[in-house]
Amino acid sequence: MKIIITERQYNKVIVLRRINEIMHEALLMIRDDGAFYGDVNFCYHYPTFEGFMEDMVEEIIRNYEYFNNFDISDFIYDEVGFENFINILIDVHGDEIREFYNSKTEDC
Repeated sequence: MKIIITERQYNKVIVLRRINEIMHEALLMIRDDGAFYGDVNFCYHYPTFEGFMEDMVEEIIRNYEYFNNFDISDFIYDEVGFENFINILIDVHGDEIREFYNSKTEDC
């Protein structure tokens, strides 16, 4: 049995697949904080959660492009939208990210 989909449906599937891959990068960053945030003074560099999220997205872009050879910055900025991507990231992994951030800033 063959299933025929439109180009728009195909593009939507590709976007969803890319977003899922990118979301995984965020979890890797907070689970292995020694590689990404080991000696960083969160109180100084990330006094707000919003600032941390913006930097996290930039780090995701750098990391994902390095390992996957895909221009994810155009995808995030042009296709999804930077603020929308942050909102999606918070919707999907917000609890883990906020817990990580709170543990790093508890002494501030």
